[in-house]
Amino acid sequence: MKQNISILILEDNPDDVFLLKEALAGRDEIESKVFHAVKLSEALDLSQNNHIDVAILDLNLPDSFGIDTFLSFYEKNQQVPIIVMTGNNDRQLALNAVYKGAQDYLYKGEFSPAFIERTILYAIERNKLKVNLAEKTQQLKQANQQLKDSAQFIQSTLDGLAANIAVLNHQGTIIQVNKPWRDFAKDNGADLERVSDNINYFDICESADPVAVP
Repeated sequence: MKQNISILILEDNPDDVFLLKEALAGRDEIESKVFHAVKLSEALDLSQNNHIDVAILDLNLPDSFGIDTFLSFYEKNQQVPIIVMTGNNDRQLALNAVYKGAQDYLYKGEFSPAFIERTILYAIERNKLKVNLAEKTQQLKQANQQLKDSAQFIQSTLDGLAANIAVLNHQGTIIQVNKPWRDFAKDNGADLERVSDNINYFDICESADPVAVP
């Protein structure tokens, strides 16, 4: 079953546009709906007012030139996979665009139908992975922040209690102490590093003067 794919072509050369459309016609795996823009400004308008599955961008246009074309479009369409078109002598420009977020590049004039179809499908799939990874990373950051906030709340709560409190794990290792605990240890001449986090409390009790142990 063919995939319905909306393709934005940003290209001011009518011959290249014709070749691209011909290459996309009658493919085995995709049924393409093509939006065409000659200027960057037109492409931005089209991308904001239509669903675009993939964009194919020429970088040298009447109103924009070089990597700035890609960056300007990408800034407004970071969820859209982008394939840049370049001449054979502009490979470094294409690689720079890929480094900055484009999914792939095509050489102008080398519009093999099967190759373009495969490039489009791969770009869409890679972009899905990128978007999914970005979402998972953001979720992880939020979860880490929530854990940090919770830890700070617990520490503040413990510090506000008058009792000397140490929280131990099942092996007797101290995982958290409150301010009164630290103050008591300091006032009694205890080494704070030996009565705080990651130290086994039972070992402290066996080796220390009972008066100095909180």
